[in-house]
Amino acid sequence: MATSADVSHRLLQKIPVSPFPFQTFAIETPLAPPEVLARLHRAAEPPPFFPFTNEHRPFIGTVTGQRFELWRVIHYNNAFRPRLSGVVEAADNGSRVTGVMRLHWAPRCSQRFGFCSLGLCLL
Repeated sequence: MATSADVSHRLLQKIPVSPFPFQTFAIETPLAPPEVLARLHRAAEPPPFFPFTNEHRPFIGTVTGQRFELWRVIHYNNAFRPRLSGVVEAADNGSRVTGVMRLHWAPRCSQRFGFCSLGLCLL
């Protein structure tokens, strides 16, 4: 019979832990790559010069060629919203969108600084 410590240990072994978060993703769709890129392009707008309007598309960013770099439009301050970057490729039954979600460089740097400071304080 497995103890709760054994079960916890096995669960923790399966969870990838990284102090600097990023997440890869892959989405397969029956749509053709040009249709996927057109939909991404319609959902994204270029970064605004004056971001003080309430009329926005769901994402801000760019779609160029087969690549995209996007982040979600929100109406409150949150430095930890992920940036999505990826590529659209042809697949057997349509297309595959592969990419990575990661933090903007500023919160990543402050997070690293915080972890290093905490580590030095605990020494």
